[in-house]
Amino acid sequence: MTHKARRDRRLRIALAVKNGSSLAAAARRFGVATATIRAACYEHDVHIARSAGPGPNPDTIAVLADILRGMRHSDIADKWGVTRQMVGQLARRAATRPVKHDPIQT
Repeated sequence: MTHKARRDRRLRIALAVKNGSSLAAAARRFGVATATIRAACYEHDVHIARSAGPGPNPDTIAVLADILRGMRHSDIADKWGVTRQMVGQLARRAATRPVKHDPIQT
């Protein structure tokens, strides 16, 4: 690939990201590494928005709420269309992770 072709590709990459394409999607589309996507964006002054991440799945929160209500794992699994094993794994993970809170000081 010639220098001009690479320069044109970097411009197209930067425009794709500027128009809302994610880094991973642009990398797949153009067949390059995400480092190349970042370099193209830097070269053309395109800001790469950092995502906050996917966060917890709303269904996961609902499953945990049902666990806290004392529902049986099999009933929760039927209600949400997941396996009993997944419900059990969520319950174990929730039980082993501390809950951080900030008590109100009066």
